[in-house]
Amino acid sequence: AGSVEEAEKYLHMRGSRNIAAVVSDIHLDPLTNQTDGYTFYLRWTAQDPDLPFILISGDSTAWDLPAVHSQEVCFLAKPFNFHELLAAVRSMLAEGSATDFLTR
Repeated sequence: AGSVEEAEKYLHMRGSRNIAAVVSDIHLDPLTNQTDGYTFYLRWTAQDPDLPFILISGDSTAWDLPAVHSQEVCFLAKPFNFHELLAAVRSMLAEGSATDFLTR
């Protein structure tokens, strides 16, 4: 999705139980300093705590966000490579049961 609005529309259409994982930048609009991706994460995991999320950012202040600081959410600091992202997704999906993700 290209925006929080598009992602939320998709999540509402599909239902969070049909989403295997979400990867979102913390700062979705590079022209603002808003943490709309982080707000998106908080809103959706409040509705579905089992929805796997990976947050990414190149902003060093992202480490100060409560869920990132406490390692409650998977976080990748930019720059990262494809193998790091793949390892994070694999690790996150391995934390749930295989049948749980197969039924999503």
